[in-house]
Amino acid sequence: MNKDLTWTLKNTPTASELSKLIEQGVITPQEARAIAFNRGKLTNASKVTTVVHVLLDGSGSMEFVRDSTINGYNEYVNSLKQDGGKYKLSLTSFDSDMQGKLRLNKIHDNVHVDDVPELTRETYAPNGGTPLYDAFCTVLKETTSRKDEKHLFVVLTDGDENMSKKYTAKDMRELKKQYEDEGNWTFVYLGANQDSFATAKNFGYTVSNTSNFNATDRGATVMFANLSTATRSYSAGPSMTTSSYFTKEQQENNEKTK
Repeated sequence: MNKDLTWTLKNTPTASELSKLIEQGVITPQEARAIAFNRGKLTNASKVTTVVHVLLDGSGSMEFVRDSTINGYNEYVNSLKQDGGKYKLSLTSFDSDMQGKLRLNKIHDNVHVDDVPELTRETYAPNGGTPLYDAFCTVLKETTSRKDEKHLFVVLTDGDENMSKKYTAKDMRELKKQYEDEGNWTFVYLGANQDSFATAKNFGYTVSNTSNFNATDRGATVMFANLSTATRSYSAGPSMTTSSYFTKEQQENNEKTK
């Protein structure tokens, strides 16, 4: 495979960090050596763009971590801007009105990372219930997918489903698998105030693509930091999809913030 130096990480990875990327299947040992020798540059001739889709819980309970969610998301975007990889981002918050009807707020849609506006209290105002099934299926069905791009779909919620009218857990699981079968989609589930692993398993998520986090200011900050590291590792790797998104250490760090 012919490759050229097109990806540059923000900092040169340590030997330990490279070992973890190898264990995750993100890079091969040969690519790890190339990164070390080229001071953080990862060869990738395909120059693949990673499209990140974040489905953010906008229900009333998220008000308790509203500011830390805003700050954490902005830091997440800024970290991706520093990466040598190519990114586009979509951010959609969801909740329901008094009648339980789904409300979607497409804050930005398929925007190049350099042009993503900061999230603010005006653009993210938690309220209402948690129609996760309806939000997930509706947003995913409206997403345009290109075969030459990696697609990362991140669900971030602090509560269990309680308001969906149109779709079910089965619909969510089957639609997710349909997109995974395309070969360039990775799905990640981050949940608070629940057993995220049990919940996500019901939707067909792997253990390594799932993490609990704590619905506190510190918890949100740590969660977004770990999300950044995992996203950049996935983007830099040669694989179009991964079932080993988080390391065990990242999952544990997300849970140590109580």
